[in-house]
This record gives sequence, C-alpha cells and structure tokens, in this order.
Amino acid sequence: MTTNVLITRQRLKWLLWAAFAACVLLVIVGNVVEVGVKVSKNRDVTVYSGPISLLIMMIVLGVMICTLAAVCWLKAGPLNRALSRILFLMAFLFLFLTVPSLLSNSLVVTPDFFLNRTGVWFWPAETKVEFNTIAHMTIQEAEQRGRNESEYELQCFKKLSGEKVCIRINDPMKRALPEIFRNAAQRGVVIGESSEGGEIPPDLRK
Repeated sequence: MTTNVLITRQRLKWLLWAAFAACVLLVIVGNVVEVGVKVSKNRDVTVYSGPISLLIMMIVLGVMICTLAAVCWLKAGPLNRALSRILFLMAFLFLFLTVPSLLSNSLVVTPDFFLNRTGVWFWPAETKVEFNTIAHMTIQEAEQRGRNESEYELQCFKKLSGEKVCIRINDPMKRALPEIFRNAAQRGVVIGESSEGGEIPPDLRK
C-alpha cells in the first residue's frame, strides 16, 4: 500500500513538472515566434483578426494550467489546495476571457470606413472611422510604457470639428494600414504630414 502511494505521488510529481514545463515553453514560444494575422476578404470588405495558431496556443495553455491545478488539488496539504484554487482561477481567465476576446477582436476595412474592435468579449471597445468625415491621417509614436520597442498610433483628424481620434496600432491594424491608407486617399483624405502624404514607419513594415 505504501509503495503504491509513493508511486502515485511520484507520477503526480512528474505530471506537475511536465505541465509546468509545457506552460513555460508555450509562453516562450508566444513571445518569440511571430504569428501572422488572419485575413478574410468578401468582395470589398476585409476582416483582419488574430491567427488561429494563437487561439490554439491560449487554449492549450489554459488546459495545461487546469492540469497543474488538478495535480495540486490531489496532493495533500493546505498550501497545495490554495495553489490549486489560484491555478483554476487562472485557467478560467484564459479559457473564458482571453480566448473569447481573441475571437471577438477584429478590424473591418471597407471602401467607406474601418471598424476596430478590441477589449474583452463582453465589453468591447469599438471605434468606427468613416473616411468622408476625415481630413487628415497620420501615424505618430505613442507614449512608451517601459518597453524598448516603439509603439505607434493612427491619428485621424475630423474635417468639421478637428477632433482627433487615436487608435493604437496592434498586429491586425499594422497589417491593414496599406489598405486603410489606400481607401482613405480615394476619399480625399490627406495621408502623412503634408499634402504629399507620408510613409508607414519602418518599424511597421515588418
């Protein structure tokens, strides 16, 4: 009986370390490997969204965290039970908040407007920019928040009020910029710093 308990605990220990190593590997891959943006086109409407590979990675990571939580729950001791509850909460956030949000976040580009949808799935932030209401578009470097890599935002200035609409450039927006600029220019929007227009910054052409 004692031998069986020791074998079971040893297997649980191996499973715990294997799941932990898999989680670490997925996090490293997610930060190192650059995954492409999914592009769907239906006539004049183009939808830019996160890649399926990123969704699969998040789902697998959530399942791995669930496995860690289950292993901790099976091990005796109040500390393991507390750790298990924390891991189950993390898995819930991954599977029921992060994954649906990645599915709902998208950028829709048409000849007349673009619609950017970001945020959590049950409370998204939507920004719609109609090209015929915009006088000028440009790209400016956004405020840095402790990162070495430059971040940019698309600034759209309205014709009548002069109001500035700022949209942070994420991966889908980065991929869609050429189409947005092309459609905007066809509606008479000035692109760049002057009437001659401007170029997309080198950092955004990667």
